[in-house]
Amino acid sequence: MYMRKDSMVKIFIRNNRGFIIAANHWFSGTESIIIMSAGFTGDKSMNGRFDRIAQRFYEAGYGVIAYDYCGCGESDDEILTPENAVHDLLAVIKYAKHRGYSNIGLFGQSYGSLVSLRACSKDIGSMALVGAVTGSINYYWDNNYSEQQMEELKRTGYMMIKKEGELRDVVIINREMLEDFDHINQEELLRKAECPVLIIHGNQGEEELRLSEISREGMRLLPKGSKLEIIEGADHRFNEYLNDVADMALKFYSNSLS
Repeated sequence: MYMRKDSMVKIFIRNNRGFIIAANHWFSGTESIIIMSAGFTGDKSMNGRFDRIAQRFYEAGYGVIAYDYCGCGESDDEILTPENAVHDLLAVIKYAKHRGYSNIGLFGQSYGSLVSLRACSKDIGSMALVGAVTGSINYYWDNNYSEQQMEELKRTGYMMIKKEGELRDVVIINREMLEDFDHINQEELLRKAECPVLIIHGNQGEEELRLSEISREGMRLLPKGSKLEIIEGADHRFNEYLNDVADMALKFYSNSLS
């Protein structure tokens, strides 16, 4: 099922739990496609960042799919968990294969990079990961969420995160979503990759610097042809550097996604 809007088509994919994933699909007429996974509680637009990058990929001749995890964006309501996020990406990959795409690349930003790495298999030809989460990192969640929210999480095991002005009002996460970051086995995660991986980091902001150092330590675990690139001046959002991100990703895909 899909609805057309200019070069982009809105599609709906059923996941393995019976819920519907909403996605934007740019059809290119080629056998190569790039699937874009959003950051933590983000949606398929990522405040316009994914729209801009997807258009660059499309103009370069790639099909593109950007999707919402269930519980986010326009997808069905569901509690967001690490396992569910990975299975949602696997459902999108399955859809792409069913549509005849034989060259599949993944693109993930922040949490979406972790989802992409966990979903990697022999079906994936290349990955570009931006602001990547590639190993265990400790976040100070009390600085991000209110005392009331953290108390709700402690009491019930779930927390409601308000998403004002976006495609939905609230995203519900379980405790495992937050605890997951502390328990990532980097060697297990990165050795799962069976294709070349491009990791892009910025050099501004405490979070991005911490993530960059973690990725640097893990490069030895990635397949031959993998690269780490640093964009001078960029922080974790990369808002002013989207063209640089797209340029680097496209150069990498051209060499590794055939």
